[in-house]
Amino acid sequence: MTFKEAVSYKSKKGDTIIESNIEMIVIIVPSNHKDFIRYLDDHRARFDFNDDVAKKYSSDNDFIVIGLSNEITGYQIKYFS
Repeated sequence: MTFKEAVSYKSKKGDTIIESNIEMIVIIVPSNHKDFIRYLDDHRARFDFNDDVAKKYSSDNDFIVIGLSNEITGYQIKYFS
């Protein structure tokens, strides 16, 4: 989906969700797997994700919306789109 569509989709989900008693932030990320991994790798140490910054990582201007948690057991990802 386009970035604009992803923003609209995210606005319906909200900034955070609870999934299986785990709080997750809702973020927009590149849909291309390599772009997605690069974006996560560059930002997960600080757990600092910005939807506008995700645009810089996308090689094809295609995005998805995910829920992401930073649990002790590791990252958990919920794919919405």
